[in-house]
Amino acid sequence: MPADLPSRRTAAPRPLPDLGFVDGSGAARHLADWHGRIVVLNLWATWCQPCVAEMPALAALARQVAPAGDIAVLPVSIDHGGVDLVRRFYRTHAIEGLPVLCDPDMRIPTALREEGVPVTLVIDRAGREVARIVGPVRWDPATTPARLRSLANG
Repeated sequence: MPADLPSRRTAAPRPLPDLGFVDGSGAARHLADWHGRIVVLNLWATWCQPCVAEMPALAALARQVAPAGDIAVLPVSIDHGGVDLVRRFYRTHAIEGLPVLCDPDMRIPTALREEGVPVTLVIDRAGREVARIVGPVRWDPATTPARLRSLANG
């Protein structure tokens, strides 16, 4: 059962290690590339049923926040199959509006000491973790962008 996004920070803002992954073109990307924006970093996998169920709502959130541009939704797949597998998944499930991002070596879960998926970090404009949610989240309520901005601003 998906949870609601917390209305308050789950911890004091914490600096994060340099989290790296690859984008759909195979280019190396880093969380720092989104410095100055609020980031929803969602770790997921195509074989994870709660993740699969959560993706349409995450895509809806990405489309909802795209015009303002201050919130980036970054779903990072930990599948070993990488970019091609994620592209096929998006096509098969009609997922639109989300970037193809992959961490096939599972460096991010190791760095965050997380063993399961889905897990989502809400990251403030300074690149600090302000909330961590283990398990699926209801991303599609109209109030979600405001709640994310509130979490980021403290």
